[in-house]
Amino acid sequence: SQLAEESSAFVELVPEVSAISKGQASPDSTAVGVFTGSHGAKVVAGYPWEATSAPRAAGWKLLEVVSDAAGTRVLVDGKVEKSSARRTTLDKVLLKSGGGGEGSDAMWDTVSVRRLPTSEDLLAVVAVAGPMTLDRRSLSTADHRPSAPFPKSAVWERVPTAASPPARFGHSSVTHEGTKYVFGGERNARLQNDLWAFDLAAEEWRHVLPGGAKLPEARVGHSAVAVGGKMVVLGGRGASGHPLKDAWEFDFEDESWELVANTTAAGARMGHTATLVAGSVYVLGGEGPGAESAVFLRCDEGDATGSCVDVTHGCPESPSTSKVLADFGLAGGISGHAAEGKGGQLFVLGGSDPRTGELSPGGASGGGVYSFDADACSWEAAFAGPDSDFAAEGHSASMGDEGLMVFGGRGPIGFGCTRAFLGPRAVHAA
Repeated sequence: SQLAEESSAFVELVPEVSAISKGQASPDSTAVGVFTGSHGAKVVAGYPWEATSAPRAAGWKLLEVVSDAAGTRVLVDGKVEKSSARRTTLDKVLLKSGGGGEGSDAMWDTVSVRRLPTSEDLLAVVAVAGPMTLDRRSLSTADHRPSAPFPKSAVWERVPTAASPPARFGHSSVTHEGTKYVFGGERNARLQNDLWAFDLAAEEWRHVLPGGAKLPEARVGHSAVAVGGKMVVLGGRGASGHPLKDAWEFDFEDESWELVANTTAAGARMGHTATLVAGSVYVLGGEGPGAESAVFLRCDEGDATGSCVDVTHGCPESPSTSKVLADFGLAGGISGHAAEGKGGQLFVLGGSDPRTGELSPGGASGGGVYSFDADACSWEAAFAGPDSDFAAEGHSASMGDEGLMVFGGRGPIGFGCTRAFLGPRAVHAA
């Protein structure tokens, strides 16, 4: 389970071999958590309550109890803090908070129980572990320039961190000056509005405790884009279940939030994207009331929440021959897609039709990957070749020097894997 250490609290998996008497567990108890009366600065394990090496601080802790042939172990953030040679069978899980008459609250996120695989199963899993397989595709623009070379092999590497955000989906992430900022999202039907910062050089997470008179409402399916020294957050789905229409700015320097608009040009919207391309922020798609789902806006970089032009059907300054999204079967809009910008182009991958839930069309109509040329104000199919099909939603994408990496998402037959799209030289331009 995961516990926010803001009070006195503990979790215990009660084994059948332990006797609970006079409010205390036997020495084989697997109780672990926070108990102010025992130690004010460390997580404790009991009985008796003993301080562990894990610091007690505001934030989330992962508490685990593992019992197998080797005995029983209590772990805090992946480190063993208590062990016993005796095995335990799960009888019940006891959660307690606000003990000792202190009246404080503890926040529990998820409690889960699972059976460990047998040793034979575990060996089979280890045997198949290895480098990930890349599904390489070739991006193409109107001039069909050749792609740059992509690494022949790539391997996932787990980054060890002392603390990290609780798992979630539908959150946003932006990068500013070597730090990745993750905001909001949903976990187990509970919306989040916490903010985490990951230092890419030090490979360390930090829970940001921002300033400001107010904090954004918890949300999922919003957009976030780094503009100048601020992160602009638009819309999303709130606790009411309906799309939000507000806009917030987070100042990277003083780490504070500010509500900048109760209503924006994008209106109430969730599942959309906001991407900075060639000095403008482009807001695309999402789910909103009525026909607004098919919106495509070009907003001023200095005022991404209000100074916007609707370019859904073309730009005012461009000729009428420019292609629009409707030319690729996306007249009903697009939601749950991924968008990345580079070299004056906006790349859009996958997504679904907000009206029907069907994944964006592939094959001859573009393979589910499209590019928008900001200077020409025109859309193109971003793939060359009849087999370049990509259909997914809820995935992530990141543009690097070698090309565009796409991870995860839901496809026609389940959840996807890692894919690499090779970019043309225009994409690799600074």
